[in-house]
Amino acid sequence: MKNDNCEITRIDGVVVDITSRKMIEDTLHRSEQRYKSLFQYHNDTILELDLDGTIISMNQAAEIAYGEGYVAEGHKIWTEFLGAEGVRRAAEYFQMAKDGRPQQFEISSTDINGNVQNWDVKKIPIYVNGEITGVFAIGTDITSKRKIDRKLQESEERYRRLIELSPQPIASMRDGKLIFINAAGLKLLGAGSVSELIGKSIFDFVHPEYVQMAQDRAELVRMNKFIGTSEYKLVRMDGQTIEAEVSGIFDDQMQSTLMVINDVTVRNKMERALQESEERYRQMVELSPISIVVYKDRKLTYVNPAGLKLIGVKELDGIIGINPLKFVHPDDSGFARKRMEQSLRGLCSPEEYRIIRMDGKTVDVSVTSIYDVKTLSVQLVLVDVSARKQAEQALLKSEEMNRLLVELSDRFSSDLFGVLKVHELEQRLIKEVRDVIKASKVSLIEVERNNRFFIRCGHHIPERLPSSLFEWNQNILPVCEIVDMPDGHIIKLGEIRGKMYLLCICEKPQTLTLPSYRIWLETICRYVSVLYDNFRVIEDLTKELEEITTHQATPSWLLRLLFKLSEHERKRLSQDLHDAALQEQIIWYRKLDQLISNQSLPAKLQEQLEQITQGLLDVVYQIRITCNELRPPMLKEEGIVSSLEALFEFTQLRSNYSIEFSAFDIPLTLTDDQITGLYRIVQELLANASKHSNATRVHIFLTSGPDWIQLNYEDNGIGMDISKVENTFVSMGVYGMKERVRSMNGTIEFRSSPDKGLAICICIPASNEILTI
Repeated sequence: MKNDNCEITRIDGVVVDITSRKMIEDTLHRSEQRYKSLFQYHNDTILELDLDGTIISMNQAAEIAYGEGYVAEGHKIWTEFLGAEGVRRAAEYFQMAKDGRPQQFEISSTDINGNVQNWDVKKIPIYVNGEITGVFAIGTDITSKRKIDRKLQESEERYRRLIELSPQPIASMRDGKLIFINAAGLKLLGAGSVSELIGKSIFDFVHPEYVQMAQDRAELVRMNKFIGTSEYKLVRMDGQTIEAEVSGIFDDQMQSTLMVINDVTVRNKMERALQESEERYRQMVELSPISIVVYKDRKLTYVNPAGLKLIGVKELDGIIGINPLKFVHPDDSGFARKRMEQSLRGLCSPEEYRIIRMDGKTVDVSVTSIYDVKTLSVQLVLVDVSARKQAEQALLKSEEMNRLLVELSDRFSSDLFGVLKVHELEQRLIKEVRDVIKASKVSLIEVERNNRFFIRCGHHIPERLPSSLFEWNQNILPVCEIVDMPDGHIIKLGEIRGKMYLLCICEKPQTLTLPSYRIWLETICRYVSVLYDNFRVIEDLTKELEEITTHQATPSWLLRLLFKLSEHERKRLSQDLHDAALQEQIIWYRKLDQLISNQSLPAKLQEQLEQITQGLLDVVYQIRITCNELRPPMLKEEGIVSSLEALFEFTQLRSNYSIEFSAFDIPLTLTDDQITGLYRIVQELLANASKHSNATRVHIFLTSGPDWIQLNYEDNGIGMDISKVENTFVSMGVYGMKERVRSMNGTIEFRSSPDKGLAICICIPASNEILTI
């Protein structure tokens, strides 16, 4: 207090207890600090907005999201970072918050970098003294969550489509009733739509025999969440029974069981068929007569009964585990080992080698190997070919024997071409039979009807002959077939003029036990039998011809036959000369010509060789002339006119008389025999002109009529007295011409006198067919 002098005389004080206020202030300060920490360091963005929506403050998370300075600048967030639709929604929710109704919603915005963000926004009114002074906007960044949600949704959509479109039947049940089934499941159960199945008990589609099993398995799935595959029989809507594998997964969240169903009806059917096939295969292998062996890692694992028999073993246990090469013959073991290596690469074609049985016997086998990729084993199929090998060897011997017998038969038949008498034929037959069948007691006998017989060839007869050979012959003796007797063999060759001819072998040669020798003997006997008949016929014809020619002229048919045989002989002789003698001379000529070309030879020797060469050329030329005379070339092909012109041209070169030939178009057909006959007649006429007539001119005319052809010959030679030589034409020449004309049923007329030349007119019939000759 102060006195009158304004001096402080006393100081009075009032002590007020502010403990409570301090405590309140301290509490308030701590609360403000906690609020500030919560506000500043919260992970969500927090904005304090006044009632106009202007940002008053923001925490660090908001500053990071929107940038610093927005409080000072007084921005409205929805005008800066929200689109038009966002601004509208934000304003709507802001107004509701101002009205005292807190709001929560999701909205998108764009950050300062232009990236789109998703927010979960809460707008809460700010109360001060009971009045709303602003709004807190708390935003949680759910951008990552939305991405995850979208991916999850896409995944669920893919999963849903996968389930619905899966070819695998899939269904879901809850409390035993179907709540979902895909299209494949509908098809499996034979339903037309989902409505036919949804809500029905899954056990209604299980075969009665499997219902209890299915219910127990469903309970196990519920307890264990998952259970492996089980196989059931299901009954479709149409009553058809199918077989299916079902696996289940229990979903705790949905309290349902997802079932994956696999139709195994076809598979089971195939497996049963395969099992039956394997059983049949096993039985087939067991009962197969073909040996089958299986080995793995060079050790036997199985041998069927036929294989045991082939190897010579009674029990399978005795050889299991043994290397199969142990049974291969030592000489073939290298080859077998190579085959064993090749078999590991697949199928090996059959090959043959030898194996040794347990008893030491060697067996030839054909082996086919098959590699089984599944079991990594090799299957061997063994076929005993010992009998076939022996048969092949026997066949080779038989073929060699048959070849030899065929050669003998060919040689025998060839030799008989030169046989002209029956006696020679018989001797040749006896000799051939003795040589081939190795028998010495061989003879040919002739038996008469009174059973008298005598030996025609040989020196032995059977000791025991039937009492009546002719009666026996009629009953049991076939022609040219071997009849076995106790002490030999008899073959009937034939029967001629009441006499039977038998080939007798009076012993039992070993060769006649072989079929090939018996066939050979019967074959040559048939050949001899035919020749026998032919010789007898020829003998009869010869006697008949002798009788005919003794009393009258030779028939024209016989003349044609004789001339044809003569032409054939000329042809053969011409061919032989050309192919043998002529070719040989040409070869020697070429050798000499090559030798002469050697300049180192002495001149005298070379001159002598040239003379020899010229001589060889003359021989070659003469042989060719002879061949052409024996067989005129192209006679039948060129026709009579062209052939005669060629003959005249060649003859003119070697003769001293001129030849005039006149021929007119002849529209007739001549046979080959007529063409050859006319040509030979002209040849003989020219030969007579050269040797006897002394003519200087020869004129030949060839004309024809409707059914005849005429040949006229004229020369100016010395001629002849026809009356004196008419009966002396007994050789080739004029007589030969007359016989040729008669063989063609033609006529020949001679006109001549001494020193008046010779004229001959020949006319022969021809066919009416028009043909240019």
